[in-house]
Amino acid sequence: MAERERLKVAVIGGGPLGLSVARELKVGNFADFTIFEAANAVGGTWHTHSYPGLACDVWAHSYTFPWARNPDWSANFVDQPEIEAYIQRAAKEAGLMPHLRSGTRVDAADYQGGGVWQLTLGDGSTEQFGAVISCIGNQFTPLLPQVPGMENFTGESWHS
Repeated sequence: MAERERLKVAVIGGGPLGLSVARELKVGNFADFTIFEAANAVGGTWHTHSYPGLACDVWAHSYTFPWARNPDWSANFVDQPEIEAYIQRAAKEAGLMPHLRSGTRVDAADYQGGGVWQLTLGDGSTEQFGAVISCIGNQFTPLLPQVPGMENFTGESWHS
């Protein structure tokens, strides 16, 4: 058996980058990989964010995976639900869902030496991997603006 078929790989994040990495692992004959996604579904920020008016601000075709072309966007600048549905459909069609562990947060990745990484999961359990690829994106930690009087504001507000 080739080394890549034996190597146990963790992909942290089920957004567009994590799915692209996982797809490359699959076509590269890496048989044992797991996609860890803290949310209950893949899609990254297109799944976790749903504030009013959320849409892409670049051409929708920019959100198309090279391995899952989408000639059927409804407009040049589409809304969040359409992008999320596309990402989830592409993951299913690429055969990535059997590798997904949704609802599973990774709290730590500690190198143990000897080519072994230990992941600590949100439930406190640990698992070991030969490689860890972080695909957590740049929008995973909320950063609220410091606005004077914000603590007294009682109206509706959203922050991604």
